[in-house]
Amino acid sequence: MSFLGGWFLLGLPLLAIPIVIHMMKKRQRDVIAWGAMQFLRDPTRRGQRISQTDRWLLLAARILILGCLIGALSQPLFHATRSSGVAGLPMQVILIDDTRSTLADGRFDEIRRTADQLMGSFPTDTPIEIWAIGNPPRRIIDEITDIGSDATNVTLSQIRSSLSDYPPRGGSGNFTDAVHRVVVASVEADKSRRELHNEDFAVDTPMDVWLITDDTAAGWNPPLSASAMLPDPNHRLHIIQACKPIPPLHQWCVTAVESSRRTITTNDTIEVSATIANLGTRPSPKVTAVWKHNGRPVAETPVKTLQPDEQLSLQTETTVRSAGTHEFKFELKPDGGAASDPMPDDDSGHVVVSVVGEMPLLVIKGPGGPFDQSPSDADFLAAALGRNSGAWASVSNDMASDGDTNNRRNESLFQPEVYSVTELDDLNWHRYPAIVWLGGVELPPDVLNRLINRVRQGAGLWITLDSKTDRGSMNDVLNRRVFNIPTESRSQSDDRANGIIGELVVNYSHDQLQRIHPPEPTDSILSPLSDTERLDLDLVRIRRRIDLHPPRGHASSRVLLRTFEGNPVAILSGLGRGRVVLQALPMDPSWSNFALSKSFVVWVLQVLDHLSQPVGENYNLASGQMFRKNVRETDHEYELTTPTGQTEVLIALPQFGRSLNQERADQTAGVVRFDRTDQPGLYHLKDTDGDTAPIVFSVAGDPSESACFVDSTETLTRLADAPRVDLHRQSTGIDLHSIIATLPEDQSRGPSGTPLWPALLLGLLIAISLETFLAGYAALRRYGRLRIRDTDPIAVGTNRSDLHSPSPSDIPRPSKGTLV
Repeated sequence: MSFLGGWFLLGLPLLAIPIVIHMMKKRQRDVIAWGAMQFLRDPTRRGQRISQTDRWLLLAARILILGCLIGALSQPLFHATRSSGVAGLPMQVILIDDTRSTLADGRFDEIRRTADQLMGSFPTDTPIEIWAIGNPPRRIIDEITDIGSDATNVTLSQIRSSLSDYPPRGGSGNFTDAVHRVVVASVEADKSRRELHNEDFAVDTPMDVWLITDDTAAGWNPPLSASAMLPDPNHRLHIIQACKPIPPLHQWCVTAVESSRRTITTNDTIEVSATIANLGTRPSPKVTAVWKHNGRPVAETPVKTLQPDEQLSLQTETTVRSAGTHEFKFELKPDGGAASDPMPDDDSGHVVVSVVGEMPLLVIKGPGGPFDQSPSDADFLAAALGRNSGAWASVSNDMASDGDTNNRRNESLFQPEVYSVTELDDLNWHRYPAIVWLGGVELPPDVLNRLINRVRQGAGLWITLDSKTDRGSMNDVLNRRVFNIPTESRSQSDDRANGIIGELVVNYSHDQLQRIHPPEPTDSILSPLSDTERLDLDLVRIRRRIDLHPPRGHASSRVLLRTFEGNPVAILSGLGRGRVVLQALPMDPSWSNFALSKSFVVWVLQVLDHLSQPVGENYNLASGQMFRKNVRETDHEYELTTPTGQTEVLIALPQFGRSLNQERADQTAGVVRFDRTDQPGLYHLKDTDGDTAPIVFSVAGDPSESACFVDSTETLTRLADAPRVDLHRQSTGIDLHSIIATLPEDQSRGPSGTPLWPALLLGLLIAISLETFLAGYAALRRYGRLRIRDTDPIAVGTNRSDLHSPSPSDIPRPSKGTLV
């Protein structure tokens, strides 16, 4: 019991006033007997007995009035239970680590138990906020219940129940940023709570932050500092390492699963690759890798023993027959007798491939001459795509399977539509996710503006150069419109031509012919082209090319393909949302035999796949990246199933800022968005009203979070040197009650507990009503008795004045013979 106005208790002696008055009324009085009293003696004695009872009841009621008044003014607080000896603690913010490293060896369960014990150690009236500190941080009470983030009266039982039901996300983490964001949000929550309880709030209000994590270095990204985590000097950080180290073991980790292309057509063959690493401290056992297509096993590959920190890449090929989104899964299953993996969640990976019918490809060419009979660049491009452009009737047999009589199997995803410069006036540019500008032919200004605007909106642009290219005009377009680099910025002393495009380079002798350097196997765009054993890139020779000068200081530009001498063959750059590839040679065999090789087909497909991705729908996301799906209708419901089996209902919203031509081009008016993709795994989006197959998209995890054997002790020890940071390790023992007992109280908050003064005010009103009733009832019984009694022969029908003042005529005269 505590009192907010304890000095009002000094008024307790006032309770003696009714007692003194009662005793004064009971003092002895002198009794004078007179003759008429014999008629009133019995009624008077009965009235005195009744009056004594009334006086005692009135005395109790008046004491109760003073007692309730003094008690209400003192504002008492009642404490039903106390979990510790600390009262009036400031806001306590509990952060639990739910990143991928906590999924190993039941570590998250230990973190959950420690957080529950910590909450049980606080007084029941302590304000508590509990968050999951993965990326991004989540308020747990909002994840499990529908209370809402602005709730200020959440009970401790609700918080503990939400913690027990919370599933870990297993994603990435950045604890420095997460702690700062959570502290700022908790300060606002504390401010709202104080306003609700009419308490004062100060910017220097103290706060304790409890970060419960494991012993791994995952999430502790440098630089680390207490000032970056805690924005106020009155905030304190308590780090609890609740997990013991994992014994030395191997640890498989599927670091990446990739497909050669993200969008293909039906009956197309795709290559899927996976990278495996051993992140443990012991050599890994032999295992078997299983490849699955939409849950159905399609291939198995044996995996050799890997030493610690060793990696291995595996590939497989498969053909997709139907349209839609297709999931390819790679997982490891231990052979008999192999040691178990401490983290089985990272022993598998996914990639999703979109299979569509066709995708239009705009090909811009110059006006042809009347005597052009040889295949043009458009013909070579159409042949590489398995199409017949119309000018060249033959199709290379090298691009068809033996015995295949169905040309449809040779057709790629992209359907080229060839237009000359003079046919682009009424073109709907929004239909094309990728554009090929052959020869860099000069375009009218209005057509060039529409082309650049379309690329900025997300379309890809592939520019090939030849001897007819106006290098001055093209340099002006590239420098000003693409790279935003003025020509004057280049040094005048440079012996190379100003601009991106240089002079024509001709290799006359056979010994001077240049070869193309294979891309690295880790190249995210051209990794299939690095397989020189199956492809013939090593047989490609370049006789002529345009000298390219990569832009200096342009962050989004890089050399995509080069010769062995280091000369750029193709440059990749970004323009708005779109991408641009500049190729230093045409597809004419007189320049190079590249267009006649099998490697050219792979080159064309990989470049077009990369260029068309920004406007295409991405079904392979990084953690935290928003998922977008264009749909035909708005205000339509879709059901999303997360990797943990939870379901959410999404509503298709209108796509603002889209023109009518854009909606007609892709026949979509709405969009479905989902931004809470912080949990790795597969998500399924299903139309609630249709019977179509669900749409699948994948979220990849951070492989660095799987490093369970990288100790964070040294990092946290340096962080704990700060005066506002305390480090507690389970290995040395953690006494939560002793730690909480050392916390300073929040003097601005004052005593806390259940207020009793409302009940006392109610008791005061009841006591006043009781005293009024008793006083009136006592007066009625005492002074109204002579008016209601009819048994007294003196009082009935007799006036009091007549009794005391008899008239002489009213005195009866004695009769004769009577003795007086």
